[in-house]
Amino acid sequence: MSCAVILMAGYVMFADIGRHEAGHVSAPMVEAQVCTEGVGGYANATANGLYAGGIKYDLTHAQGPFTFAVSPRIGVSHADHPVHALPSHTQFDLGIGFSVRYDQFISQIGYSHWSRGCALSIPCSDNEYQHNHGLNRIELKTGIVF
Repeated sequence: MSCAVILMAGYVMFADIGRHEAGHVSAPMVEAQVCTEGVGGYANATANGLYAGGIKYDLTHAQGPFTFAVSPRIGVSHADHPVHALPSHTQFDLGIGFSVRYDQFISQIGYSHWSRGCALSIPCSDNEYQHNHGLNRIELKTGIVF
């Protein structure tokens, strides 16, 4: 396991899918990660007040000077202001990232879903199971491994 620090900057776009209507919340973002193989952590923030953090697991494959990784992750997300698709300020963050690394440079495309988990029969408020609100995020990032 390599527990290097990764710092990335990029842009997050939100996709309108079904009842998960994003509106206009796309923005620049920054992300910090620890560990480039195995279990690690992540934390990110967008310029418009959306934050997430949790644990990730990097499955890597080296091919010559390149290292490819698939990184599933799970954590908690928070919006510091009201967002139409997020009735709660705090919810789950579930996602996956695909990255390519060359030397200390890394680029990643990722997907994450912010949700209260109502579709999983988790009561969201007073036995409210029927409404599953959330955001679908597409993240494009690049950065440096220290």
